[in-house]
Amino acid sequence: MQRHSLILAPAFLGALCLTGRPSPGLKDYYKDYFPVGVAVSVRNITGPDTTLILQQFNSLTPENAMKMGPIHPEEGRYNWKDADAIVDFATAHGLRIRGHNLCWHEQTPSWLFKDAQGNDVSKEVLLQRLKDHITTVVNRYKGRIYAWDVVNEAVADNAGPDSTRILRNSPWYRICGDEFIAKAFEYAHAADPQAQLFYNDYNTERPEKRQRIYRLLKQLVDAGVPITGVGIQGHWSIFEPSPDDLRATIDLFSGLGLKVQITELDISVYPWEKERRVLRPGESDAYTPRLQQQQADQYKKVFSVFREYKGRITGLTFWNISDKHTWLDDYPVRGRKNYPLLFDTAGQPKKAYWEVVNF
Repeated sequence: MQRHSLILAPAFLGALCLTGRPSPGLKDYYKDYFPVGVAVSVRNITGPDTTLILQQFNSLTPENAMKMGPIHPEEGRYNWKDADAIVDFATAHGLRIRGHNLCWHEQTPSWLFKDAQGNDVSKEVLLQRLKDHITTVVNRYKGRIYAWDVVNEAVADNAGPDSTRILRNSPWYRICGDEFIAKAFEYAHAADPQAQLFYNDYNTERPEKRQRIYRLLKQLVDAGVPITGVGIQGHWSIFEPSPDDLRATIDLFSGLGLKVQITELDISVYPWEKERRVLRPGESDAYTPRLQQQQADQYKKVFSVFREYKGRITGLTFWNISDKHTWLDDYPVRGRKNYPLLFDTAGQPKKAYWEVVNF
């Protein structure tokens, strides 16, 4: 396995090497493996974070700006400002762009599912609204966005009493059944036949959910739906996944002929939780040396697996830039600082960074 000899000690990566050239970033260490991206907001591309973005990454994903609620808040009205700014920034700097996302049960405007009287719309009306939305958004960025998360998190976390049910009981499912998933991919493909189209989900390494996601993906592939790949979100922790569970997931999904991408990577120092709550009395959020080492060890393990799957993993995206601000600051525990990324609150590389790039 290739070993990098450029790293002598943890130092600010924006600094210049003795040769006068910038220090290598994640994108450079992994240039022979896959693009390395990051999820951003407009504030990231208009402030000091731009230095770290351009030095470390070669792909961008809008964290929220392209989700249905922010970009299409009312029927007949689109809000392009933030999404356009991110796409323009990426284009100006030669960065790839992943679109996120076209159909989800969260951050979806309520008008989409209701008629003028406040009743649920019919399946035909909802599918037409979905088609109009996807066609409009994908057409706007055609040729600039190389891949889309088309359907996001449609598989239920738990099978429940009906073990044959795959999908979560969302408004999409209640009104359309499972038809909305195939239709979403068909609409996106019609709007941009060259774009890569992904199904995206979390907890893909947990055996029960992994099997239900596989059943959905196999149905889509067998039906000839224009799906390119599957996004493994990678919202993990120092406790999971194990390398074997991660390998099993990649093997299963790629065995369908699908590309695999790690789309929303962060590794929490806390066990995974789903339900929102407040910080409990006496509960600490100290980032101790022990937690730092456990996190570094887990990052080392998963990146070792990623490198094993060179050619099958075609992209990797971190969900936020540094520990200064992450989505886990507010979820699931409000007010608890998490430290899930490779750069600390000052943008400096952490111990986990060096475990990722020293191979």
